[in-house]
Parts: sequence; structure tokens; C-alpha cells
Amino acid sequence: MENCIFCKIVKGEIPCYKVYEDEHTLAFLDINPMTEYHTLVIPKAHYTNVLDIPAGAFSHVMHAAKAVVDLYRIKLGVENLQLVHNAGEHAQQDVFHLHVHIVPRKAGDGANTIWPKAKHELRDKFTEMLVPFAKMEEGVAEEIDHYNSLPCEFAGFIDVPHLTNGDIHLVCVQKRPANPEKKHVPSYDFAICKGSEKVGEINLRIGYGGGEKGDNLYYGGQIGYGIDEAHRGNGYAAEACKLLRPIAKAHKMSVLLITNNVTNHASRRVCEKIGARHIRTVRLPQHSDLYKEGQRFSNIFEMEV
Repeated sequence: MENCIFCKIVKGEIPCYKVYEDEHTLAFLDINPMTEYHTLVIPKAHYTNVLDIPAGAFSHVMHAAKAVVDLYRIKLGVENLQLVHNAGEHAQQDVFHLHVHIVPRKAGDGANTIWPKAKHELRDKFTEMLVPFAKMEEGVAEEIDHYNSLPCEFAGFIDVPHLTNGDIHLVCVQKRPANPEKKHVPSYDFAICKGSEKVGEINLRIGYGGGEKGDNLYYGGQIGYGIDEAHRGNGYAAEACKLLRPIAKAHKMSVLLITNNVTNHASRRVCEKIGARHIRTVRLPQHSDLYKEGQRFSNIFEMEV
């Protein structure tokens, strides 16, 4: 980002006292330290804060922070510290390039306490604060049962018809049989093509339920897609989703679920473009594949076939 001071540090345009660097991150001493060896850890790519950084990129920042902490413990004998990230103007973020503070602490260091004591009025409202989380879970089990009860027929893969809207077309590149051991449903994999050029891929999973607990497709959806970076912004993902309807109809499916990470605004716009209905935002269970990949919340959309 042109006027970002941390981006300029990454590019070498502004000097810093470097403590750690790898392919994805940089750590350097804070020029306005609260304590000795107060350090900032940043991603080299520009993200505003934890609210817009992908989980994978944030994990690189945490990996770097741990490397610095280990270094300070071994070399400097640091046994007390605070790890702080401010996200947003009202949370005292002053430089809008994500950064994590490593603040070594010791008795009598004179630093202001970053974490104040709990406010009694908020402690008294603790039960009330849990209400939004409880509402997020309300009705999920019933929804899963509903989708798992919907009709679907699979007696084998069909001969895929010509799927095109005149601008793009889908080419079936693989038909994946069900995996009873892992309780995976059968699926079709397609290349999204414009003329003779592949611009992305999309897949369609046939059925509802799936997984050990019968909720795999509720949280992960029947449709997954990706558009090559050079071809994004042309609406290809939305049009490709629509082109899957004849395949779903052939298997007697009435609706398809599309899910996306709550931070993936582009995928949400795809769902809105195709007229998919937002069912809910759900907290992912720990057994789900998406949770294991680092995702914690998911938007669930329903597209009528």
C-alpha cells in the first residue's frame, strides 16, 4: 500500500532494527517502545488487521511471533510478556497495517497496564453477552435433519450435457465415486472455460449429509469453486453455479447449499448474484473439515435448483 509506513519498511524504503524475517513476515523493534525489546510482528502483505486477514496468513504472523518469543526467552531471559493486537480505530490501532506487539514485562518496568481489571458491570452482563452465541446454534440440528431428508437419487453418474451460457462453458474433468469409508458422497469436477481457456474450476457434490456425523455438506456445501486470479471480477463463478442446475436436477435434488468463510466477501457476493438465500451464519464444530483448516464461522446459502 503506497502510504503505509509498514509496507515501506517491508520494501526497505524506511529502515528498521530487524529481529526476525521469513518469506511471509517481518519482526522489528518498536521505535516507541513501552518496555525494553518491545517488538512488532507484521505480515509482509498488506492487511488492515485480524478482521480482514485470511486464517492461513495470520498463522504465519503467529508462527513468527512464537519464533521471536522463543529467541527472547533463550537470549534475553524473558519470562513475562504481553502479546497484543489492536484491531480498529476504537481499539487503539494507530497504524492500519496488521501488527502484533510483543511487550516483554518485568517487575517495576514502569509500563502502563495494557489489560485493565474487569469491569463489574460487564461481569454482571456476562450471561447476556452469551445470547448471540446461543442464537447462532438455535435450530442448526433441525436444519441439518431437514436437508438430510431432502430427495436425491444416485444410480450412477449421468452423461454430462453441454453446459454453457454462451459466454463460458463447463467441461467435466472427473467423476469421483462415493467413498463409503470416509462417508464422502459422489461428485463431479468441472473446468470453467471461456473459449479454449480454462479460467477456474467448480465441483458439485451429489447428496446431503455426508461425513461421520451426517453434517459435512451442511457446513461445506454441495458446490465449491475457484476462479484463477487473472480472471476474477467477471462474474464467472456465479454463472458457473447456475450451469450446474441440470446436473442437480438429473439427480432429483431440489436445493444446493453454498457455504463460505465470513471473511470471504467475494464468495458472498457470488451467492447474492445468483439469488441464493442466506440461511444463517454458523459457528463451525470442531469435527468439521473446515474447522480443522482454521476456519471458525461460515455463511450458509441455499440455491434453488
